Amino acid sequence: MFFQRSNPPAEPALDSSRLVSEIENTFVSKIDNIDSLAIFIDYLRSISSVSEVTYADNQLHAADLLTMQRFFYSFWQRRNAEEPEQEWLLYRMDVEEANRIFATTVRAKKGYASDRGRVYLKYGKPTIRSVSDHEPSAYPFEIWQYDRTRDGQNNRRFVFYNPYSGSNDYRLIQDRKSTRLNSSH
Repeated sequence: MFFQRSNPPAEPALDSSRLVSEIENTFVSKIDNIDSLAIFIDYLRSISSVSEVTYADNQLHAADLLTMQRFFYSFWQRRNAEEPEQEWLLYRMDVEEANRIFATTVRAKKGYASDRGRVYLKYGKPTIRSVSDHEPSAYPFEIWQYDRTRDGQNNRRFVFYNPYSGSNDYRLIQDRKSTRLNSSH
């Protein structure tokens, strides 16, 4: 039986002076409150890859300000190498909008962490947002149709329902590629 072993050399550990120099004249260096930075990193969940979420969780658990700043800066630099701060500020405006529109009262959840907030942050504003909240035999629901999402997908549809009357806590029940909804449905 063929067997092969590979032991690539480990990357050298970064010293803290090098970490500081990487972020010292960036917008992230101004974020020096670890609690604020932890919230900002949590905002990224909706648009992060699985590995980025895992890494962020580890950083939040370790609670090292410098490492969290470095992660936050590199996150935005990967998305816009020329203007990472501008990319962050645009996204933060979307988070504030999601918090304003989609915050829930039942479980006191911020809008960015709600199902509708996560979809909104990841895919943008839907092309069509159909709301039905007065059908006597059904929970209130919304259907969001996207002709084209921020990440380039076509014809996406999301269906949310609200199991709690008098709240804003809609839950995602369907996420799929679809054909365009017409007015007869």
